[in-house]
Amino acid sequence: IIEWRKQTDRYSFFIYIATSSSKTRTMINTVSVPDNKQVYDSASAINYVDGTTAVDSLLRDSKVHPTGCTEKRCVGSQMFPKRRDVKKPYTKDEMIELAKDFIKQYYESMNEKDSIEHKEREAEVLREIEEKGIYDLTFKELSFGCRTAWRNAPRCINRIQWRNLTVFDQRNVKTAEEMCAAMINHIRYCTNPTKPGVLRSAITVFPVAIDAEHEYRVWNPQFIKYAGYKMEDGSIRGDPSSVEF
Repeated sequence: IIEWRKQTDRYSFFIYIATSSSKTRTMINTVSVPDNKQVYDSASAINYVDGTTAVDSLLRDSKVHPTGCTEKRCVGSQMFPKRRDVKKPYTKDEMIELAKDFIKQYYESMNEKDSIEHKEREAEVLREIEEKGIYDLTFKELSFGCRTAWRNAPRCINRIQWRNLTVFDQRNVKTAEEMCAAMINHIRYCTNPTKPGVLRSAITVFPVAIDAEHEYRVWNPQFIKYAGYKMEDGSIRGDPSSVEF
């Protein structure tokens, strides 16, 4: 059941979802201000059985990377939405804003926001940016970032497992051979040879791309894929999308 309801200075959008087993209902609430400028403040999911409320504010908090959604169009279902040009480096101001926000999220996740450790780490990160133009994540920060990114990926149906993501830190590799060995290790771990059929989720992180000329690239569109070959008579054997590669 979907309805719009006007409340004093805003409109609320309600979606009621009832399950046959527990007859629970969920309300998702987005708001707009009187001057017709759309403001998606948050989405509140209310459990009408026990009264608890969960609030999602990811859209509101998106600053440097806007979602592209407007009051007239939602692009959340696009398979290949427009992304930031990864070869265009961040400005120092952008990097500082992103770094401060990330460190804040990290310490918030441990209920240590504004703690001494938080302030000291933020100061350390800002010094690194001033001196080197970039900063290095600790392994715990890297793991938090990877898991949070997976949790926030709207098109991944398996992200419910985000807390169980295993992170392989391979930021120390220097050669293509080392990258290959890391990827083979990744495949072996995920396919779980000790328990066939019980797949494990993992991510392998390689060195950061300093610029467009110094980046670590995996040219394969995916780890395991059917090969494709063009035969002498012009026919194609295998997967046509793999012929050029």
